[in-house]
Order: sequence, then C-alpha cells, then structure tokens
Amino acid sequence: MRTNSDFREFILSAIDRFDRLYESAPPEAVLETGRGYAVAAEEAGNMAAKLGLPQLYRRSLDFGEFAEWPHVKVFLAECLAALPAPPEPVPIGETIGVEELATMLGVNIRTIYRRRNDGTLPAPIQVGRLVRWRRADVEAFMAAK
Repeated sequence: MRTNSDFREFILSAIDRFDRLYESAPPEAVLETGRGYAVAAEEAGNMAAKLGLPQLYRRSLDFGEFAEWPHVKVFLAECLAALPAPPEPVPIGETIGVEELATMLGVNIRTIYRRRNDGTLPAPIQVGRLVRWRRADVEAFMAAK
C-alpha cells in the first residue's frame, strides 16, 4: 500500500514534470500530452482510493482519455490539499525506548511488545527497527490508569 508521503511525492513530481512539458510541448503534441495528463490524473485517483479518499478517485474518472493540463493541475492541487499534514518530527530526547518504558511500567520487555501489538499502549514511533514512544503520550497513559 502506498503512503501519504508517497502520494504527496507523486503529486509534486507530476506537477513539476507536467508544468515543464506544458510550457515546452509543440502544438502537434497536444493530443499525446493530453493523454499523459489524463494518465497522471488516473494514477492520482487510484492512489487516493487506496488511501481512503474515494471522492478524489471519483473526480479522477471525469478526465477520461484526454485532459487539459490546467484542469489536471487543479485536481492534483485538490489531492494535495486533502492529505493530512505530515507529522512534526519528535526530538529523540522527548521519546522513550522499550527498556525505559518497561522499567516505568514495571513489566518485562516482552510485555511491552505484546501490549504494543494488541493496542493497549500508546502508538509508538517506529523508524526502521527502532521503536520509541513519545514521553508525553506515555505520561498521559500512566496518568489515565
């Protein structure tokens, strides 16, 4: 499954690429470039559907086999606006590792992983194989218990 960041990257790349093509395409290439714009709109619609944005998918179907760049560009901007803002990075000093969390909760490390998997802990931040929790989330979790 594609992610929001993949979708954002696709849209920004398509806008950049097709803006340049739109400015430089000779008049006799209008039909071919119009098909390319329609394909970009279709791909954006498919990605939107996979990310749970069915209204954008339905809108992408309006373009058919040929589309004009200004219309597709507006559609891609709508797709970009529909995406949630990327999360702000959390400084590593404001996070807690597995060992520290186990100590704070007075449980075994295996219990931490089991609770993470069954959803009884706050959602962790995972970067590759590194699993950490926001300190504020853990403190709020402990206060609620």
